[in-house]
Amino acid sequence: GLPVVSFFLLPPSLDVLRARIRGRGDSQDEIERRMKTVEKELARKDEYDYQIVNDVVDRTVDEIVARLADHRGRPEAGP
Repeated sequence: GLPVVSFFLLPPSLDVLRARIRGRGDSQDEIERRMKTVEKELARKDEYDYQIVNDVVDRTVDEIVARLADHRGRPEAGP
C-alpha cells in the first residue's frame, strides 16, 4: 500500500485562531471549549510527520504538495 504521511495544520497564532472561531459566530462558551481542545491538540503536534502553519490557503496547499513530493522522493518512502 501507499505510505501514510501526516500533517498538523497550525494556526498562525492562538489569537488568530480565536478570531477565526469568533468570526464563525460561535458563542463565548463554544469558543472557550474549542480553545481548550486546541491546547490538547497542539500538545500532540510532534506526533505528525509535518507541521505547517495554515495562514494563507494557497501557500498551505503548496507546502503540503511540496512535502508530499519530498516524501515520495525518499528511498524508503517513510517518515
